[in-house]
Amino acid sequence: MNTHDLMDLLADAEAILLEPRPVFDAALVGMAWRGTNGPLANYDMDRVLAIMEDEWGESAEEHFVYDVLDTFCGPHSPVFTRALAPGPPGGDPWAAAGWAS
Repeated sequence: MNTHDLMDLLADAEAILLEPRPVFDAALVGMAWRGTNGPLANYDMDRVLAIMEDEWGESAEEHFVYDVLDTFCGPHSPVFTRALAPGPPGGDPWAAAGWAS
């Protein structure tokens, strides 16, 4: 599936996308489901934060948590994921991604 097909699928499903689209579409990594709701827009949380840091600087993470991540706009709200870093062989991928295990 290419980006154009993904955007068409999300539009047909009435998925909520982050605005401004020309800025945040770069952080869109796919689609997800929340129970039977979906497909939903699936954004890479680290990419969204990096984009927001350009605009809000040090307050980007606080803004993201309170004004984006904690905002639920109904069943079509986007999903935010963080990929696990592979880490060293036999290591803890959660720790390598910056999460406590």
